Amino acid sequence: MSPADDTAAPQRTAGLAPTFTPVQTEPSRASERKTRPHYVATVTATPEGTASQADVTRRPDADAAAPGTPPPRTPTRTTATIEDATGDVEWTVQRPPEYTDIATATLTRASDGYTLRLRFAAEVPQRQQDDDRTMNVASFFDVTGDGEIDYEIWANLADNGWGPSYRDRRHSEARFMADSDVQVAARGRSLVLRFPLGHLAGARTFQWATASEWGSYETIATAAAARDYAPDTGAAPFPG
Repeated sequence: MSPADDTAAPQRTAGLAPTFTPVQTEPSRASERKTRPHYVATVTATPEGTASQADVTRRPDADAAAPGTPPPRTPTRTTATIEDATGDVEWTVQRPPEYTDIATATLTRASDGYTLRLRFAAEVPQRQQDDDRTMNVASFFDVTGDGEIDYEIWANLADNGWGPSYRDRRHSEARFMADSDVQVAARGRSLVLRFPLGHLAGARTFQWATASEWGSYETIATAAAARDYAPDTGAAPFPG
């Protein structure tokens, strides 16, 4: 299979997706605390024999922002890195090449989109090394915190290069190759994928994970495929 064929769907399997758990969020104490007006009693001197009068002056709460204070700025560039031990690829039928072994995965969000850089234990091939062997690299994103995967970004290694795909589970949509609007390139030991903010609904915070799998076309979608996950279980937070 060749990524030059825009009608061909890269080899992928739902079985590669890791299991996420819902994000447990606790309201901050600051958000729970009600802002109350602060009062200061000022005693005014009066002539002798006249009862003193306390003037109560209202003053803004100390926690309230002063008028004209600009709101805190949202960072324009955020990042997270997942570190994964090498030598932990799971396999049963045939020992996979070292370039299937994920070492780190770094995701960056900037104003022009997301960049995902996965670094492996060996140099990533530019194209398929064996006509009967293929490889998938996938990333999974839960942007709502409910433990369900919402979006997926995939790259498949074929006979003339890497072919990307994008899956939107929330709207049951899948796009392949040029239609995916995902750019992928092998650079040394790294595989770099770039995609627009809209692919993750512009999310700034979420949980995510990555995975790789390698095997023959007969085993790639089965438990016999060699697989590596980063993190090893569950998901990691973004930003990290």
